Amino acid sequence: MATLLPAYQSSVYEDVDGSHAASLAVDGNRNSTLKWLSCSHSDRETNPWWAVDLGLPLTVTGVFFTNRDAVGAYSDSTQMSHAQPLKQVCF
Repeated sequence: MATLLPAYQSSVYEDVDGSHAASLAVDGNRNSTLKWLSCSHSDRETNPWWAVDLGLPLTVTGVFFTNRDAVGAYSDSTQMSHAQPLKQVCF
């Protein structure tokens, strides 16, 4: 449903392999290896966030997360919330 829709995150982690932007989470690639640029990743920060703009009001009945490889507890505190439409995104 969200494949290739606009995605945003609080920051973008960059390393020798490249930039791990929010769009990588909705590109349809479920590979979980970070170095293959198939995962989004924020910098280390307090309260990082990620969002996708579905384009219209929808009833969401499920969400599929793929945690990246070699990571034990990154998604232990994942929370979903309904947000008002994004008016402006600043990075």
